[in-house]
Amino acid sequence: MIQGKARRPNWGLTVAMSAAAITWQVYDMATATEAPSTGVLTLQWIVILCALVGGGGGFVMWVKQAAQK
Repeated sequence: MIQGKARRPNWGLTVAMSAAAITWQVYDMATATEAPSTGVLTLQWIVILCALVGGGGGFVMWVKQAAQK
């Protein structure tokens, strides 16, 4: 095990990845040629909701981390 300074999480990357997931899901839903089944539509909305929560939490932690510097 490596001893030394602990690695700080990269909250900016978390925010960027969440934004990419949201963009991809919204694009996928907007350009669909057929209406998805209820199960797929529900799963897409759950993924969007999770990405929003992750992005919001990542943004809050990013701001807190920047304020501590």
